[in-house]
Amino acid sequence: MQALIVRTTAESGDGIVRFRPRLLTDDFRVPLQLQVLEGDFLDVARTMARQRHIVQGVQFNMIGQREAYWLYNYHPGGVFMLNPRGGILSQPVPASEVMHQYCILRPGRCAACRGWLRHAAMRDLDDYRDAERMRKKTEACLAGS
Repeated sequence: MQALIVRTTAESGDGIVRFRPRLLTDDFRVPLQLQVLEGDFLDVARTMARQRHIVQGVQFNMIGQREAYWLYNYHPGGVFMLNPRGGILSQPVPASEVMHQYCILRPGRCAACRGWLRHAAMRDLDDYRDAERMRKKTEACLAGS
């Protein structure tokens, strides 16, 4: 499980482990499950400073302690569970139930910011490599005819 969270952090910029307490009646040997999530589950679009201080989906109290993480119930790039108003919903999960793995790259950087390599940048690089590969294949086909 440690290797999975490290790979997820390196690929997506951050990773999340969510502690999911279970009831004794759920018939688990230990009444706790650990759920490894990609950083994409964090609602980074949720940023506000009116009633609550929320930065990129991480809610802070008045002295800068983490109170909650706004997480999607489903992966935003996968199966979309729509609400009546449209879109997918994120809900606050108490910070005591979340372990957020990330790497701060410079001093003063917001602790909620995503770390190593942003997922979108990596996806763009993969798309570019795929397009370049296809271009070379097409050139090879045309040169042979």
